[in-house]
Amino acid sequence: MDATILDPPFTTKGTMSLLCEVMIFDPNQGVHHLRTALKGRMFRLEGVLPVDATVLLLVGVKVVEMSSDRPLMKLAQESQVFPKPSLNQQSMLNVVELCSGIGCLGFGLEHAGFTVLHRCDINDRMLEIARNIHSAPTTVGDVCNDSLLPVIGALNCGSIAAGVACQPYSRLGDRKHGGDPRSLTLPGVLRLGFLGRCGIIILECVDAAGSCAWVQGVVKAFEAITGYQVPCCPGHLAPSPDLGCQEKPMVVHTDASEYWPSGMGTDAQMHSNANGCQFA
Repeated sequence: MDATILDPPFTTKGTMSLLCEVMIFDPNQGVHHLRTALKGRMFRLEGVLPVDATVLLLVGVKVVEMSSDRPLMKLAQESQVFPKPSLNQQSMLNVVELCSGIGCLGFGLEHAGFTVLHRCDINDRMLEIARNIHSAPTTVGDVCNDSLLPVIGALNCGSIAAGVACQPYSRLGDRKHGGDPRSLTLPGVLRLGFLGRCGIIILECVDAAGSCAWVQGVVKAFEAITGYQVPCCPGHLAPSPDLGCQEKPMVVHTDASEYWPSGMGTDAQMHSNANGCQFA
């Protein structure tokens, strides 16, 4: 995983999605000056922006001019703009569940004090079951593209949780690790968490993923690039002992320890582990 996934190079081909900061707001809603959140690259943006927002998620914007040191982008008819305000206690406890299946991970999170606002999966048959057992709305989409960014952008969610694909690592899968295209769900979820300005990213997978060198490399690279920390909680996410799950959670987070619910375990101290991320 490299920074171009989170902060892509400017190009006139296709559209881009960016997390950015408003540097100079044009009150006439003509051309604004912004910079990308990760690399701090300046660019101009033509179009109407929310008046009071300082951090924005831009989805589907297009570069129309590359002739200066500040490329000109434009909000097209299909572009979307979402203000992403600073995190607070309530938003940190609001979670969007990605790769949700029928919603088992969200079930445990709700027992730990979170509120599931939305569930997303690429398989609508799984979401149909989820809708029958939970009131949260659902959206069909792929974490490896921008289809779910509008969901994360529109909701007041400070956390996302995802059961990333287990087939690349499990005994019943192919064990090709990063060679399996389904492994891209991991960097895809991390990208969505970053662009959505989420304070907590909760990942769930089989035990073997925790010791996979490719997984460790992706998560460590994300940690180094963005400043997120991993892992942070050695306790169990869900206090219910009867769930019987073999999969285990890992938590990637920003520094927001005061927002952790008591159900996240007896020891919610934020820490790093020299041996890499642990599914504990």
